[in-house]
Amino acid sequence: MYPESKHCKGFKFVVGFCLGTVLVCVIAAYFILQIDYWLVVENRPVNADMIVILGGDPGSRLRKGLNLYDQGFAHRLLLIDKETSAWAHVTHNGCKDCVLDGKNVVILSGSTSTFTDASIVKTYCLEHGIKSLLVVTDPYHTRRVSLTFSNEFKHSNVSFTVISSDDYNFLLSPGNHWWSDPATLEIVWLEMIKCVYVIASLPH
Repeated sequence: MYPESKHCKGFKFVVGFCLGTVLVCVIAAYFILQIDYWLVVENRPVNADMIVILGGDPGSRLRKGLNLYDQGFAHRLLLIDKETSAWAHVTHNGCKDCVLDGKNVVILSGSTSTFTDASIVKTYCLEHGIKSLLVVTDPYHTRRVSLTFSNEFKHSNVSFTVISSDDYNFLLSPGNHWWSDPATLEIVWLEMIKCVYVIASLPH
């Protein structure tokens, strides 16, 4: 048997490299096309000490949080946004059927991002003996919120469950070709980039 020539070895390397590159590209393309499913965390609500509703709310988050409250999953509500007045705007415009009167509600201000939300909420929990949370946000934000809160709360004894508002409003829900709608395309790409940033920011 003759030894394999350098030319033959080089050809096999090139073929192997090309096949490997194609395989990686196919896997990456499949993941990107399915990214809408990954972005949406679908947890079932569990009993908790408090329901946290994140700001920037068009009304769907508050409605979901109040629904969970009325079902008895928790007996306290914590609303957080840049300013406390933001929630008056939500109840007067985005969720006119949302009633806070008579409920055990705390409103915190100072939010500038999901990072500050997690930090402010953790401080409140530690100061008031809160051990478990339901964190409500809109569907395509749930993965990023989960990653951010996981990092912030990892050294605490406070557990949390991220809950989707289940309201896609004018956006396409997962499985409906997110790239075909400009608004959904924009939000999915933004959330992908933000999730990568959160992951890259995690301590290694």
